[in-house]
Amino acid sequence: MLLTLMYHQVTSNIPAFTKHLELLAKNYPIKIPRESLKNNLNKKNYKFKLNLCLTFDDAWADFYFIIFPLLKKLNIKVVLAVPAGLIQEEQDLINLKLSPETRINLKNMTDPGALCTWSELQEMADSGLVQIASHGMTHKSLKDKDTNLDFEIRESKKLLEQKLKIKNIDTFVYPFGHYTPEAQKKIGELYSVSMRVGQGVNFSWGSPKIMHYRVRADLYWRPGKKGQAPVIYPKVSFKYFSKRVLRLVREFVGF
Repeated sequence: MLLTLMYHQVTSNIPAFTKHLELLAKNYPIKIPRESLKNNLNKKNYKFKLNLCLTFDDAWADFYFIIFPLLKKLNIKVVLAVPAGLIQEEQDLINLKLSPETRINLKNMTDPGALCTWSELQEMADSGLVQIASHGMTHKSLKDKDTNLDFEIRESKKLLEQKLKIKNIDTFVYPFGHYTPEAQKKIGELYSVSMRVGQGVNFSWGSPKIMHYRVRADLYWRPGKKGQAPVIYPKVSFKYFSKRVLRLVREFVGF
């Protein structure tokens, strides 16, 4: 089984997130899309150890300055969902002389320096530790009636591949987790993996017709009132489980 976790900015409590990432790296096999999943069955108690996929949305500057060094230290791979049309060139920021501290604390993704630059994305992609995914061109919800789906879905892929010299951007991450059948059909023609927001585990990476679920992960690393984060596992109801079984059957028979 595969649990995919979704993160955004982590600047609110860097020590807690660092500890969280260290624990994940120590205790779970961490994968990126299309890597083979480990079937970790404990034959004594017949329990599975989850495979994990870690995804980070929006390419905030803190990913480059805080998270990327941790990935290198722990030697783990993650997915970074990039809103391609909002990324700036390094040269555009030079005259502003923005410090890393200033950049990682910006909260508006359209502010200069709030997101990673193309050169920073290139460095991370070249490291082999960061798999770049499309997050649309402008981070617009694909459910909005005025959203140009071809622009958000097709052109973002082209721009990322061109700028980062990547042959095939194969994963699309829905902005806000919003999806429609029309959007999914278009995404399925261009990408092998599409990720939405959903409370639960996956049986595989999915297919062009079957979306991949991601769990909001902030609750799993930000300390609560008692100073500790809860166990890393989603709540699974009978209704959820029955839907996932149906999804597994659909994947198996290919419709």
